[in-house]
Formats: sequence, C-alpha cells, structure tokens
Amino acid sequence: MIDALVQDLRYALRTFARSPGLVAAAVICLALGIGANATIFGVVDTLLFRAPPHIEEPGRVVRLYVRRNLPPFGLATSSTTGYPLYTAIRD
Repeated sequence: MIDALVQDLRYALRTFARSPGLVAAAVICLALGIGANATIFGVVDTLLFRAPPHIEEPGRVVRLYVRRNLPPFGLATSSTTGYPLYTAIRD
C-alpha cells in the first residue's frame, strides 16, 4: 500500500516537472478560488450572522415602514424616512 503511494507520488512529480506551466496555472486557480470563497464567507458572516459590535442592544433595533397614500398610485410603502418623521414617531 505504501509502495503504491510512493510510486504514484514519484509519477506525479515527474509529470509536474514536464509541464510546470500547467501546475502553476492550477495552483493560481486554486489560490484565487479559495481566497475568493474565504473572503465572501467572511463578509456574509460579518453582515448577516453577527450583531454589530457598536450596538448595545441589537435585539431592540427595528426598521420602520411608512405607508403613504399617493393619489395616482394608491398606497405606497417606504422604508426610507427623514429625521423629522423619525422624531415624530419616536415621541
């Protein structure tokens, strides 16, 4: 079993020595793929699965939706509001 593994490794190294460009391209592709995957996972983990570190009580954070009657269109729901409307709702 070990002899077969050693023989396979020697064959692989001989093959790699014959075509170093192919080996370099494969290593670069793997490095870029693994690096991009790790980066995307880190960003998704930080944005979606962890509470922001500067918010004391993240469970109390809410999002406000305001419904407005726009005559040509009917009811419209918006999540963007100005500070004056926020203070009016808060008070």
